Amino acid sequence: AERLQEATYKVVTSADLDGALRAGLAHLAEAITFDRAHVGLFEADDQWRFRVVHPPGEPLLLNRSIPTTDYPLVLRAAASKRPMLIADTRAEPLWRPGRFTPREIRSWIGVPLVVRDTVIGLLALDSFTPGSFSEEQVQIARTYASQFAVAIENFRLLEEAQRQNRALSALNMILAASNEALTGENRLENVLIE
Repeated sequence: AERLQEATYKVVTSADLDGALRAGLAHLAEAITFDRAHVGLFEADDQWRFRVVHPPGEPLLLNRSIPTTDYPLVLRAAASKRPMLIADTRAEPLWRPGRFTPREIRSWIGVPLVVRDTVIGLLALDSFTPGSFSEEQVQIARTYASQFAVAIENFRLLEEAQRQNRALSALNMILAASNEALTGENRLENVLIE
């Protein structure tokens, strides 16, 4: 519980989303042993984009869209909004090997990131050894995934608020200039009337 509190603090106090997710994955690595973990966010047109990977430097294409249709288990986890545990990927007919990994993933956890009943992404944990993960570890990953989803939504809301603030500031400047121009016209009108 203390580790989760510390991870939550690091995630919510990070200056940017990728930093928050990297900090969260680093803490998750202290709670669960895995070979690689990553967070991918879903986009329009059945695409998803990996945002962060742990450990850093792992061969994974970040910030490049890939089709979710290439990964039926990702789609199943997203549709069900429930975590998935694949103990042995060779025994799972829907498993599709990752194109971006030099080693074969043998055990996998996929946890949807859900905000207000909408799946926005997926936390994935990979192991190169079959049978590496337990149901208890799935629950730990689920808890972290909930924190990641909250952080992602908070950053999205902050970006939207900042965008609206910039738009309102621009509108305020236009109104101030317009008001100044009208005031100048009124003075000129008063001079002409006198």
